[in-house]
Amino acid sequence: MRVVRIDRWELKDFGSHRHTVLEPGDARLIVIQGENGVGKTTLASEALGHALFKDDRGSINAGVRNGATESAVSIDFAFAGQHYRAIRRRTIRAGGKSSADLQVRTPEGTWAPVASGDKEVPAAVRELLRMDKDTFRTSVSLAQKDLDRFVAAKASGRKEVLASIVVDPRFAPAAKLASKAAGELEAATRIERDQVARLDDTIAELAPMAEILEGRRADAAAIAVETTATVSARTDAEDRLRELETALAAAAGTADEIARVEAEVAGLAGRYRETQARRTTATGAIERARLAIEAGAGAAAAAKDLPWQQGEVARLEALRDQDAELEARIRTRREAHALASATIREEVAAWTAGYESARTRVDELTAAMGALVPIPCPKCGTEVSPGREDLAARLGAASNEYRRLEGSKPKEPLFLATEAAQLVRLEDRRRELGHAPATLEAITRDLRRLEVLAAAARSVADAEYATAEAQAAIAAADAELAAISEAGHAARGRLETLNAAQAALADTGRERDAAMVEITRLRVEIDELEGRARFTAVQVARLEGEVARLEQLRADRAAHVAALAATDIELGRLRKLAAAYGLKGIPARVIESVLPELSAHANDVLGQLFGMSLEIRAQRATADGKGIVEALDLVIRKDGTGELELERISGGQETAVSLALAIGLSRLNARRAGTAIRTLVLDEPDGLDVRRLRALGQALRTLAHTGELERVVVITHTAELAEFGDLVVDLREGPDGVEMFIDGLRVDPDEAAAIAA
Repeated sequence: MRVVRIDRWELKDFGSHRHTVLEPGDARLIVIQGENGVGKTTLASEALGHALFKDDRGSINAGVRNGATESAVSIDFAFAGQHYRAIRRRTIRAGGKSSADLQVRTPEGTWAPVASGDKEVPAAVRELLRMDKDTFRTSVSLAQKDLDRFVAAKASGRKEVLASIVVDPRFAPAAKLASKAAGELEAATRIERDQVARLDDTIAELAPMAEILEGRRADAAAIAVETTATVSARTDAEDRLRELETALAAAAGTADEIARVEAEVAGLAGRYRETQARRTTATGAIERARLAIEAGAGAAAAAKDLPWQQGEVARLEALRDQDAELEARIRTRREAHALASATIREEVAAWTAGYESARTRVDELTAAMGALVPIPCPKCGTEVSPGREDLAARLGAASNEYRRLEGSKPKEPLFLATEAAQLVRLEDRRRELGHAPATLEAITRDLRRLEVLAAAARSVADAEYATAEAQAAIAAADAELAAISEAGHAARGRLETLNAAQAALADTGRERDAAMVEITRLRVEIDELEGRARFTAVQVARLEGEVARLEQLRADRAAHVAALAATDIELGRLRKLAAAYGLKGIPARVIESVLPELSAHANDVLGQLFGMSLEIRAQRATADGKGIVEALDLVIRKDGTGELELERISGGQETAVSLALAIGLSRLNARRAGTAIRTLVLDEPDGLDVRRLRALGQALRTLAHTGELERVVVITHTAELAEFGDLVVDLREGPDGVEMFIDGLRVDPDEAAAIAA
């Protein structure tokens, strides 16, 4: 059997370690101690899994030390007479990247490559040691949570742990595949049964379709007969319509003449209205001209006064604009003056309040000074007044403040007086302007009146000429109106004659209209019948499809029922396979066969630690005592106390049982892999008192020095375990990361690395 022993650790910028080298040499029991969080587990346990198997229990970048960009872990181990070195590097630059190498030492002392690559090195280590990372973690690197995982688990969990070690690894995947296939087949069966149920429902719904189809075919035949009769009636009506239209065509000439005469009458009426409008327009023009001539009588005098009136309005408008400008400037200055005055008033109010307060304070302190009563000094007999100096100092300060305020009263700024004077001057200028809005408005009205009169004077001559033209237009319009009236009387006479002839054909027209209505009705009825025929044909086609679908569904149902029968047979076979390959099948018998060996290994350690023994029972009686159930119970025996249930033992005893079982599982791993695991890393065993800690230390020392183990690494923060170590490593937090001390001396990692190289 080949032996695995870890000989050297080297960490660079990994976890909290800047650079740490641990090379135990011949030491078999190494104790690593230090404060919590200093990096003990990182050195002894996590570095092993990282370098050998890429077993990163957190984020892959979490291993890189804070402040660094890349890390490296190197592990040297002996195996089957050879010395190997596994190196893993990690950089967080450019999104992160890992690299790894596995090397073997040649007889000349150099290192030759065995495998290289992030995935290739773990595969090569698995092939070399015949164990994966989980087996390695269970057998070599026992963290706190790994130490008690077998003890703390329930019966099914314990079986899974043992199954992972002693059962052929193909059983679990086979059971899972069979169970998965059975589950998938069950799901398919449920779908198949649902499909059959849906087919039954659909077949029941479609069963009446054949009878409905025959009814629809009879409806289609009746509609065809009715359509034929209606088409024949429409043909007769169309023949009668053609006869009536021939008769009406003969009277078309009369209708055309009536239309022409009516158009002529309408044209004469339009001409009459247009002529009448021209005459009315000419009459209005004469009246307007008369008014213009009368208004022009006083226009000459108004034209003389117009220039002076226009100048006066311009002067008054200029005064109005100046007045508006001065008003705006006065308003702006008043607002600015009011704002500045308010600020000064606030300053004066604040000064007055401070001044009154200071004067009151001086009066109060002066009164207090006067109220002091002198008393004789007990030493020299001189009369003194207690507190007088303090009051005098406070009075002096208050007086100084009072005098300061007397000389600092706010004064009205000069610019305020200047502003007030300018405001008065602006108001005087505005009063001097003497702008009167009412006067401007009255003179403006007079100006508009004069402008109208002046314009009227210019249009008198035009009005006289327009009067002559309008009188001529009225005479012409009167003559044209007389001619139009005479032509209109003649046209109306012809129209009455034509209308009498047209009335004789009124009955023929009404008969033609009735024939057209009947034809329209028959066409609508035919369209309706044709629509009913199309709808019935669609229904017949759909029902024929449903009947065909019914036959197909019946055939499909028969096929699904046959498939279900075959599926039930296959499902039974898969369930039997899953049960056989599962933990309760063949693996259960294999697990039962190794329980005596596991108990023997565990009892070797328990006898040395506590004088205890352990029994692993694969079965137990049911609660009612009438049957047996599968189990994996742990029963503890101790001299003088009989059997103890696992729940009743102390924390230290539970730790001892966990350690013993972990070592037992390690031996089972070794037998299964054909590899002797001679290295054990134990992380922070807790729950032990001082006596049991010493017993644990002695047991580990015995295991390390009797040939069972060649290298035991214990991570602890207690001194009781440290005294049993062949080598005690003390880790401390330094300014640049973790520092390692052995026998009180700091180990220089660079020197250790140089020696190893």
